[in-house]
Amino acid sequence: KLTVKSEYVEVMGRDKSIVATHAESHKPTVRIIVDSDVKLEETKELKFNLRTNKVFLFNRETEMRLR
Repeated sequence: KLTVKSEYVEVMGRDKSIVATHAESHKPTVRIIVDSDVKLEETKELKFNLRTNKVFLFNRETEMRLR
């Protein structure tokens, strides 16, 4: 599971983009994309079950996508 602190949500057509923070993130924010029909509670802490085939990892120095 991934637990983040939600900062705000942007509606992007058929998706929602959740801008959040995570204590162990190299960058100050992380972005999570979910379907627009996903109901989000009015809470600052969100928990996600990750689908490994949908997670993108980046090299810290080059910022190039690893996976």
